[in-house]
Order: sequence, then structure tokens, then C-alpha cells
Amino acid sequence: MRIGNEDYTRYVWIGLGLTLFIIAALSFYWLNESARLAQAAQNFTAERERRGRAIYADQCVICHGPNGEGGTGPALNNRGLLKNTLDEVLFSVIRSGVPGTQMPAWSVDFGGPLTDENIHDVVASIRAWEPTAPDIEPAPFTPDPARGAALFASTCAVCHGQNGRGTNAAPALNNPARLQPLDDEWYRVTIRNGRPAKGMPTWGSVLSPEQIEDIIALLRQWQP
Repeated sequence: MRIGNEDYTRYVWIGLGLTLFIIAALSFYWLNESARLAQAAQNFTAERERRGRAIYADQCVICHGPNGEGGTGPALNNRGLLKNTLDEVLFSVIRSGVPGTQMPAWSVDFGGPLTDENIHDVVASIRAWEPTAPDIEPAPFTPDPARGAALFASTCAVCHGQNGRGTNAAPALNNPARLQPLDDEWYRVTIRNGRPAKGMPTWGSVLSPEQIEDIIALLRQWQP
């Protein structure tokens, strides 16, 4: 390459060579940096899972089993559960608990022993089960009037009276003449959605569907 009487060809080749060298060096650095970042992320996840396993062993084993197989609480090492449940949902359930069940709130914000960072660690340890988690079919549910009686005493008796005999605040439920014409679905919807105009609160946000079925089983036991 000549400009006037000067030949710049050598300088063009030197500049091109330097440019290619810089590109190659940056590419090499980027590849190494990507591998380093990936390794750092892997190390962070492994450490989080390790901390989570320790917390799980201290706090969760008694209800959910040593390997998440379930016990008093449901199985967590369950392919269907893990596949269909986001980490954010697991975090929320652990943090604030499930009202009306034996699952308490674990966050320090709700009087529990765990920080949000602790809860993230536990979620990571639960998520680590997913690749090898078995498919666990839920046990068939049978409504139990004895469980229903305990629930009724703690949630319903304040208005409907002990053993459903009624009070000034709400009608008697232990009454065959009242029970016979109303089917289970009517009670199911009424308990779940309430009857605000009659002063009956909504219980669907407090009681699980299974707990509502237990209460209906109690009502039917009273019917004869």
C-alpha cells in the first residue's frame, strides 16, 4: 500500500496482525472467564445445597422424613411435586406456612427460626432431589368424622355451638331435619365460600378441601 512516495504495506500487515492477536486474546479470555463463572456458580449452588441439607436435618426431618419421603407432612422428594412447583412457591410456603394445616411459618418475620437466606438454602436442597425423585402417588383420601369433630370444635363451635347444637349467632347443624334436604355439595360450597349476608365467613382460604370433607363427614354422622 503506497501513499505518495511512502510504502505503508508493512504497517498495514503489522496492524492487521495486532488486531487478530487482540481478538484471539479476548476470545481466549472470554472462554476462560465463562468457564470460571460457571464453576463459581456451581460451587455456590453446591454450598447452598450443603447448608440447606443441614437446616433440613435440624428442622424438617421430623415431619417430611430424612430423604423427603414424607411422614406427618407430605413427601417433598416427589417428581410430580418438584416438576410442577416453582422455587418461589416452595420459598413462600416455607416462609409463611400453610394456614389450617400443621405446616408452620418458618421465617423470622413470622416468629420462626429461619432467615430468608436460610429458606433459599432449604429450597436449593429440596430442588437437588428433582433429577432422581420418584413418582409418588398420593394416598387415597377418606373423609374422617373424628378429624372433622376436632376441626369443628376449633373453628365452627364458636358460632354453631358445641356438637353443632346452635347458638344465638348461628343455627344448629346437629339437626336431621336441616341436614336431610341439603346435599354434600351445598355444604361444601357454603363452607368454602361462606354466606356473607348471613354472617357466615369464607372458610375456603383457611381450611383445605380435605378438611372441609372431614367436617361434612361429621355432619353426616350427626344426620341419623
